[in-house]
Amino acid sequence: MRNYGTNSAYAVMRILTMANIVKRTMSDKQMRLLRDIAAAQQLTQDDVLRVVAEYEIDAAQSGESGPFFNADRSLPQALVHGALDEIQGESLQLQVSQIMHALLTLSGSPHKDEVLFVESAVGYWGIGESWRTWLLNQPTPVAT
Repeated sequence: MRNYGTNSAYAVMRILTMANIVKRTMSDKQMRLLRDIAAAQQLTQDDVLRVVAEYEIDAAQSGESGPFFNADRSLPQALVHGALDEIQGESLQLQVSQIMHALLTLSGSPHKDEVLFVESAVGYWGIGESWRTWLLNQPTPVAT
C-alpha cells in the first residue's frame, strides 16, 4: 500500500475514496463536494484521479485472501486499516468522520454499509465519545 504521509491531503482523499467505494455510486452533489474538498486542499483533478488509480492498484495487489471490510473485495481490511493509520489526532479524525458523514448523507439517507464504514473508522480511531457528541448536536432531518 502506498504511504501518503500522516495527515496529508492525499491520505484524507484516500479515506474519502474508500467511503465512496462502499456504495459504488456517486451523485453529482457528492462529486461537487469532493471537488470542493480537493480544491480546498490544493489537490487537482489529476491528483484525485491518481489517488483513486493507486488505490485500485493496491486493492488488486492485495489479492483475494482477505479479510475484507464487510466482505467487500474492493475494501481489503489491511488497506482500510493502513489508510486509517495515516490519519492521526482526534481533531482531524473527527473532521474526516464528519466529511465522510456529509458525503454519504448528501443524497439522502445513507445505506447501512456506508454507516457501518464511518462507524468502523470512528471505532478504529477510538473517537466514539467525540463522534456521538457531534452527532447528537446535528439537526434532526424532517420527514417529507
